[in-house]
Amino acid sequence: MIEDRDNISKILILFCVISGGILVSIVFTQNVFTDELSYYLPAAREIAKGRQLYGDFFFPQMPLSAIAFLPFSGGGWVNLFLARIVSYLLAVVSGVILLLYTFHLNKSKGETVYTGILWAGNAVLFYGSVQATQRAWVNLLNVLFLISFFLSLKRRKTIYSLLSGVCIGLSMSFRSVFFILFIIAIIFLLSKREWKMIPYIVTGFILGALPSLYYFLKYPDEFLFCNLLYHLKRSVPSFYWFITHRFLILLKVIIFPSNIVLFVLLAVAFNLKKVRGEEFMSLICAAVLFIFYYFLLTPTHFGYMTEIYPFILFFLLPHLGSLKGKVWSKWLLIIYISSYIPCSLMYSFTVRDWQKGYTISNARKITEIIEEVTDENDEVVSCGIQFGFLARRQTIPELAIPTYDIAARLDENIRERYHLTAYEDIPMLLQRNKPRLIVDVIDEKDTEFFRLDEMGYKKITEYNGVSIFLLSDSKHQTLGETERKGL
Repeated sequence: MIEDRDNISKILILFCVISGGILVSIVFTQNVFTDELSYYLPAAREIAKGRQLYGDFFFPQMPLSAIAFLPFSGGGWVNLFLARIVSYLLAVVSGVILLLYTFHLNKSKGETVYTGILWAGNAVLFYGSVQATQRAWVNLLNVLFLISFFLSLKRRKTIYSLLSGVCIGLSMSFRSVFFILFIIAIIFLLSKREWKMIPYIVTGFILGALPSLYYFLKYPDEFLFCNLLYHLKRSVPSFYWFITHRFLILLKVIIFPSNIVLFVLLAVAFNLKKVRGEEFMSLICAAVLFIFYYFLLTPTHFGYMTEIYPFILFFLLPHLGSLKGKVWSKWLLIIYISSYIPCSLMYSFTVRDWQKGYTISNARKITEIIEEVTDENDEVVSCGIQFGFLARRQTIPELAIPTYDIAARLDENIRERYHLTAYEDIPMLLQRNKPRLIVDVIDEKDTEFFRLDEMGYKKITEYNGVSIFLLSDSKHQTLGETERKGL
């Protein structure tokens, strides 16, 4: 027993050292992303100002996706990095919990090590989790859900059933799609005739879903629009785009190195023919989420795999012993870990021109310009990524969260009711508010449409496609200095 504790302690220490020494670099090197600086952090800032989620502004996600980031709503680079660090720590904690459960399940040092490699060695998982988004939160909650659910079946303790329900409810309060987990869990229990567990899971689910229930009861129409109707109404440029985009994303998912390894391991696990019901349930969860994200949701994204990995890994846990002593298993693990190379190219460096505008270094230069030519109370407008958030500057309330992809197809009454701003509304907002700076990817066509010249805006600089327009007046005399410095 003492030797077992020593083994797991060494593995946990090694896991934390590797995660802390290497993977934490992702926090400070990843490009800035739309989700971070167009939705989650800006939404948290609006709540911190006293505005009501859904009631006062549009937010196309469940409530905890904004509320969780309230501690980082003050803006600035420090808050962005702190939010990323918390997400990183949540990913590490999820891995530690998974290691402990694997050791409890198999009492094998080798299989526990394999679990650590599959978690920390998954580049998509860590790059996707270490962002100021809800992914690290839902992964932790889903890991806890699976463990507590499996333990409730094994030990017959109501506390585990209650905890599993709470975790599903909280997970759904971050992302609505995880309501599917509740349905799958109930169907599984009904098929196993586990009648006594169902009331506790339902009770736990209601407790975890209280944040969602609160906003649903307070703003029912707005809540349903933001979390359901908005996503159903989102359109694509054409049917051809719909097919090609989905095909290319699926191809990218299938041929990605770490995913190839997981698919091989899934085939090996099935070949062993020792699949238990609980493990099969986790695979069903993974399959349903995969179908939803990559065949139904529009538009789809490569990064959605981040939220599917925990379910795949849980299915594989009892079968990792089959890797021991196999020569090919070492090559699989090398291929698996090599996925950090393409991920670093995609997320920390630039392989496409449009990414250059969103590197950390480029965003820092833009932030320095904003801080130099504006005061703290000045408004800075960005129609996409909120660069003003990084400079601790205000923005026009109607432009705090981007809604342009759907607003143009809705009439004015609906836009006003649900706090949506169409692309055609932007010139009027600029004319009314006269923000000090406009920072965005703006070409000549946009400049003409927004009537920037007529309103007195002048382009002072551009960094890798991101233009900065300053409202000309006598208030700030730093424009010439800025140009001379070549910032």
